[in-house]
Amino acid sequence: MKKEVLLAFMVWAIDVDALSLPVTKCWEKFQKTAWGIYRNYTDPSDELLYCPDLVGKNYIDVMVDYTLSYAKTYVISGIKDYGKYNKSIINYKN
Repeated sequence: MKKEVLLAFMVWAIDVDALSLPVTKCWEKFQKTAWGIYRNYTDPSDELLYCPDLVGKNYIDVMVDYTLSYAKTYVISGIKDYGKYNKSIINYKN
């Protein structure tokens, strides 16, 4: 697993309060959420969310970018603190 995927997985688990779940169950939920986000952003019938450059990308990669981009914004603006993950989040390049 790439480090960005693991970082996004941990950030997502913190955000949705899923840290108490078994890792396999948590990963299943992460994938399900990733697929839902991917479908929303690649559906041309939704004019506000449609991103044609995401069509054909891996849904996990879309989720990683989505999760870490929002987390980076939250950390930089001081809205949220992810503890030891802050530095990696800030260094994420999308």
